Amino acid sequence: MQRGKCEVRSFKQGYEDFNWYWCDGIWSGFHPRSLQFDGGVRILRTLPLVAVLLLLLLFGCSANSPETNYPPRAKIASISPAEAQEGQVVSFAGYGSDLDGEVVAYLWQSNSDGELSRLPSFETDSLSEGTHEISFTVEDDDGAWSEIVYASINVVAAVAIHVEVNSFSASPSTIEEGDSAMLSWNVSNATTVVIDQNIGMVSDTGTKTVSPEHTTTYTLIAITGEVTETGEVTVTVVPPPEPLPLFGLRKL
Repeated sequence: MQRGKCEVRSFKQGYEDFNWYWCDGIWSGFHPRSLQFDGGVRILRTLPLVAVLLLLLLFGCSANSPETNYPPRAKIASISPAEAQEGQVVSFAGYGSDLDGEVVAYLWQSNSDGELSRLPSFETDSLSEGTHEISFTVEDDDGAWSEIVYASINVVAAVAIHVEVNSFSASPSTIEEGDSAMLSWNVSNATTVVIDQNIGMVSDTGTKTVSPEHTTTYTLIAITGEVTETGEVTVTVVPPPEPLPLFGLRKL
């Protein structure tokens, strides 16, 4: 339906101001109210409710009501571990929610190291020594940021780890061809222990029977992080002794 074209005329009666509206050949008088016609006419005071409804139905009158954007909410799900050594990997996880839209951006920060990440979840091994106040916030698709939420993590100085190969031996260390020897070892503070010559990964303490066909050196490698210690042992293989000749035997 095409909306009416209105003309406004004002007059004063006593202490009251009136606006008269001439719309499509019909005169109407109203006390002013704050409403906005689509055609641009603004009424500055209160109209009777019936008149307001009539305007809405007949002329497409609409009140000015800007849309409200509700800011999102941020939540830190976990920071693990709660205390770490310098250089240790720390995992961060967070998320956001938005009642009237969606979360489009994330921001993690440390009061000591500054910005950490713009992902909801991440890992880092570069936190400096000290107590960190971690802040997390999210942004919605209307550009509004949530209130900042906080957590903390304590990073202590890395403790020097000494990997020790306490012992690595073969018994016996010399064998004849076809015989076997027993490798034995004991290692401290290693996360990984490997012996070459196709033996592979082993425990910190153990034994292994070997039967090399020729003289062989075995190398044990103990590893923790970037710290490596090694040990070696050689199993010597000798041919069996020649049989003794038989002299002075007569055939009976």
